[in-house]
Amino acid sequence: MTVPRSDFANPDLASPFAVAMTDMRRGAIALVEGALRRGDVALAFQPIMRAHGKGPAFYEGLVRLFDEAGRLIPARDFIMEV
Repeated sequence: MTVPRSDFANPDLASPFAVAMTDMRRGAIALVEGALRRGDVALAFQPIMRAHGKGPAFYEGLVRLFDEAGRLIPARDFIMEV
């Protein structure tokens, strides 16, 4: 007897939203290339605080990339490829 395989066991297929997000992650490199070509890039600076709490030790600069709709492209979707 075989047990029917359910796609709902796969969290990437659990809902229409999850499927859309999985598809978006698969095309992340193309999204990154498009964002760079269009100039949809911003810098974000965040303070790295000193252990003793007397102000920031330095500021870390982070690059933010945006898709065509203006949504942030999560770095987790492309950082390993870059």
